Amino acid sequence: MVRPAVVRDLEGKVALVTGATSGIGKAAAVQLAAQGATVVVHGRDVTRGVAVVAEIENAGGSARFVGADLGEPAEALRLAEEAGDVDILVNNAGFAWFGPSAKLAVNTLDRLFGANVQAPTCSCRYWLPKWWPAAAA
Repeated sequence: MVRPAVVRDLEGKVALVTGATSGIGKAAAVQLAAQGATVVVHGRDVTRGVAVVAEIENAGGSARFVGADLGEPAEALRLAEEAGDVDILVNNAGFAWFGPSAKLAVNTLDRLFGANVQAPTCSCRYWLPKWWPAAAA
């Protein structure tokens, strides 16, 4: 296991990491917490989300879990609203489909587009005006 850096330069910041229940998203969440950020851990699986929050808290950090299925467009907005004000956004969630295009079901394409394109776009549209007021103009 790689140990996160101990530089605590993110004290007072809130970070949302989507897809934070495994892999790169989990590593990013753990690292941000180690640097002092309060982390909003996002994922679809409550059990894995609670485990990541516990890992962060056991290491002295602060975190909470917000579940959402970003394959459903309305869930991205609900996630943004539940996360509240954030200073750092890591749009990591997404999924892949492997196979011939002729076998890609329309509902799978909709979920791919929702999770991989619409959700990150929605997140940026939600927070960008708060971070950079000129973006709202």
